Amino acid sequence: MKKKYPTTSMNEYIPQKKNCKKLTSSQSQHLKQLALSLKKKRTHRLALVLRGLTPLLAEKKPSPLTLPGQPMDSLLLSMSSLYSHSRALFLHQGGTYLPSLISSPRTLGSVALLGQEIEYSPIEREYLWAAQDTYQLRDRPDYLHELRLWISNVFHEQNHRVLWGILPNPPKDPHARRRYLNFVESLVVAMDMALGDELGDPLSGLLHEGGVIYDPGTRIRESISNLREYKNYLQTATYATYLYLEHFPHEEIHWIVKHLHGSMGSLMERALERALRLDEEFVFRTNPFWQEKHSEQVFQYFKKRTGEELVIPDDPLDHCSIYLWTEKWLDLMGF
Repeated sequence: MKKKYPTTSMNEYIPQKKNCKKLTSSQSQHLKQLALSLKKKRTHRLALVLRGLTPLLAEKKPSPLTLPGQPMDSLLLSMSSLYSHSRALFLHQGGTYLPSLISSPRTLGSVALLGQEIEYSPIEREYLWAAQDTYQLRDRPDYLHELRLWISNVFHEQNHRVLWGILPNPPKDPHARRRYLNFVESLVVAMDMALGDELGDPLSGLLHEGGVIYDPGTRIRESISNLREYKNYLQTATYATYLYLEHFPHEEIHWIVKHLHGSMGSLMERALERALRLDEEFVFRTNPFWQEKHSEQVFQYFKKRTGEELVIPDDPLDHCSIYLWTEKWLDLMGF
């Protein structure tokens, strides 16, 4: 039987404007000043970071691999062997760069990372000028952060392309392809971690604040006695990242990783904590949305290549293939 509703006037359910409290003009002005003050503080912090980093750009002769205009590129090439090695690998396999104008959202949301050409925004001089100019900082407190959104992380993008060149083909099955793409992302994220660790504190934190690297780094390498230990740490962080991207609950990730890498003790715990710090917005929105839009294009792009598919097992305790490919990746990247 169709439910009957009372024939009461709808106006009785609509709040009347006279019942809504309004801000006084003085209250409104106060809140506007507060919002502006917060913007200025945020801008002031970023400006201090860029001013502090600027003198380092003139200390060494730029590498011939430097991308003109890419913020802090010459500094990163001079300070990180991993950053330089990644650049050399990408160029060796025929990669190219295009000075263009590309925002971080387009970098993360488009299918561009399948190609061998990386676009980047040559805004370094504008970025550093805006941090020094007091009138800009006063009159347009959001300008620095607007510029920050036009920085593409070429290190992250390079590593994706290098991986496409060495990994077997993605699977035909959509579910297996999802696991494949999440594994690829976890390998790239592990290199972001390693770059931050190599740069060290406080440089890595400042470069992260400036928007040119994705991971602020840790002091983990200070407490590790040899390279094999650090590779084990990155192995664990990579697999925990993969499970997180697969949307396993944190408790399950802890149990699985402890089952596989429990002998590492506190090092395992630190790797787990590091992996689970990955931005939730990326894990639950950006990454799955990208796959939803572009997974089929990935398959079509690589379909013309001959060779076997890389099928990551559905069972999270069966991580032999992931371990072996992670080891190959770490070796290729110089570890």
